[in-house]
Amino acid sequence: RMGAASLDLTALAAGQLDIYFERMLQPWDHAAGVLIAREAGAEIRGWNGSPPDIDWLLASHPDVIDEIESVLVTAGAHFDLR
Repeated sequence: RMGAASLDLTALAAGQLDIYFERMLQPWDHAAGVLIAREAGAEIRGWNGSPPDIDWLLASHPDVIDEIESVLVTAGAHFDLR
């Protein structure tokens, strides 16, 4: 993480990052960055395709986000989700 979650998401929007994944973020931590990243064409999702929430925020290009989510699940990133 480079600082605030919203700054990391704007780096994704600018093409400086390919993937952003975080857990335990409050909406105020990521709301502005999610908006900017979506406007730039990123897909943002929560666990299992739901909207992002405190448990899971994944952002990437729509063409690769499913594969990235699969890798995260295989690695156990979802271990304590409801």
